[in-house]
Amino acid sequence: MGFKSNYKIKYEKRYSELSKIDINSSQQDSTPNHQQVDKENRPTQNHQQADKERRPSQNQRQLDKQHRPTQDKQHHQPQQQYTNPQSTQHDYSQKAQEQIIQPQEYQQKIINSQQKVQNLGKGLGGLNKEGEIIPGAPGPIGSGNLRDAHIYVTNFYDNTISVIDARGRGIISTIAVGEWPEDIYVNQLTKKAYVANRKSNNVSVIDLMSDTVIKTIEVGDDPHELTINPVTNKIYISNFASKNISVIDGNSDSVISTIYMKDSPHGIAADSNLNKIYVVNDSTNLNIIDGVDYTVSMRIKIGELPTQLNIDNEQKKVFISNSSSNSISVVDMNTNSITNTIMVGSFPWGIDINYSTDKIYVTNGNSNTVSVIDRFTYEILKTIRVGNSPNGVIIDQDRNYIYVANSFDDTITVIDGYGDSPEDVIKVGNYPSGMDIFYLY
Repeated sequence: MGFKSNYKIKYEKRYSELSKIDINSSQQDSTPNHQQVDKENRPTQNHQQADKERRPSQNQRQLDKQHRPTQDKQHHQPQQQYTNPQSTQHDYSQKAQEQIIQPQEYQQKIINSQQKVQNLGKGLGGLNKEGEIIPGAPGPIGSGNLRDAHIYVTNFYDNTISVIDARGRGIISTIAVGEWPEDIYVNQLTKKAYVANRKSNNVSVIDLMSDTVIKTIEVGDDPHELTINPVTNKIYISNFASKNISVIDGNSDSVISTIYMKDSPHGIAADSNLNKIYVVNDSTNLNIIDGVDYTVSMRIKIGELPTQLNIDNEQKKVFISNSSSNSISVVDMNTNSITNTIMVGSFPWGIDINYSTDKIYVTNGNSNTVSVIDRFTYEILKTIRVGNSPNGVIIDQDRNYIYVANSFDDTITVIDGYGDSPEDVIKVGNYPSGMDIFYLY
């Protein structure tokens, strides 16, 4: 998801592995043995110290860019023709211009989406921070019946998605997608999920009722993260290497526009109420993009190496993990200014919010922990020990369970949200990273 998910190679961790792969090796075998490479480079008992020593400097970050995969670019050129950023800042097709939504129409779309949510089932609480369905906490936390739910996990080196049943916690399906799936985002209303495949330079579209890939969409180079505005049904993908954002129309599942950025974009989130897109890049900026004309309206200086972000629409706050600063920046969406800085563990990454218990969960990649933060006071309530190199995090708001992807362990830690203690471990594919949840009705 959410952060759904990432430089998610964790810069020094994953790119150090990728740099050992000869991406220009013979044409006879253009697919490296990622599982073998991963196993050979799994951390030893001294990995935490090594991680600190490998934390990216300015030179290392430049080397990271040089190590990105390039051998298959001729085979994965996007079908969408991108306009030269030197000649124009934005590339709008006629179709995209026709679909620009005026303020009054947009407000009506919000009302319509909320009505859809109310019609989906009893116990739903409306739209969440990004306009998607928020469970009204049925079951132990609220009232009503627990809904079936599936957790979707990207397995980076396996080129697959693991589907976990929230009731039995077993893997019920494995979906083959593109190469190096980095992030996944679920659209609860359209019952589709979108997967950013970094090496393939494309997005896989999954029908969540059948768990099958129904379309593959070519985007920019090295797509990292994605987000969805469910009101407009627009999907936004941050393309790190090509320094732009692809805009996909969720009705046709095709690229309708490209937003060019000054720096390489990474973490991304959409606010459906304001129709704005929030993007962090490889500098230290939070960019705010207008969802109508796709112009960058504001840049806010935040911490070092920002990676993930999550929007709390009720509090009008954006939470951003700054991996090199070991902190979370809290940005007020009304004033567009930083109001708080929360110090957490080493190399914070994924962020998710539990609206039922008013807690924020942050994965700390180098500390092998999860920080539990009070949603209102920003106090650190607890630090939870999890697996090796925790990455993505997603919350089952119905059952009050938190799922954490441990990239180096190939596991998911399940945390009980009542006591904030680990309850279960689920084995998944090779190098899990991005996650999201889908509620069945």
